[in-house]
Amino acid sequence: MASINSDPNERRTIQFVASDGSCKTIRLGNATARQAENVKGHVEKLAQAIATGDPVADETAKWAAEKIGDKLHARLAAVGLVKPPGVRVAGRVAGQLECHFRLGHFHVHQRKARNH
Repeated sequence: MASINSDPNERRTIQFVASDGSCKTIRLGNATARQAENVKGHVEKLAQAIATGDPVADETAKWAAEKIGDKLHARLAAVGLVKPPGVRVAGRVAGQLECHFRLGHFHVHQRKARNH
């Protein structure tokens, strides 16, 4: 379970218990209550997947890979919920290439050797 906390200036944070038992905090800044609830739901799913070793739900994986900005991604990486930003880009590119090859969008042609 995760919780949302707000300070008097409406800056929000999410706190959750990591799989090692430590309390982790993610600062969201001036997020709306709806935005904070959305992030909290995904944080709970990521933390649960890490704790149990289960795969991350497709919706949450897509959210973490494509829909959040670099700043939030770095904050999630800092608490161990996702891989660091540099790994994220490489993983995304590799995944896209694998998908294109699997779907047959790329064709590898062998060149004929010529003797001159």
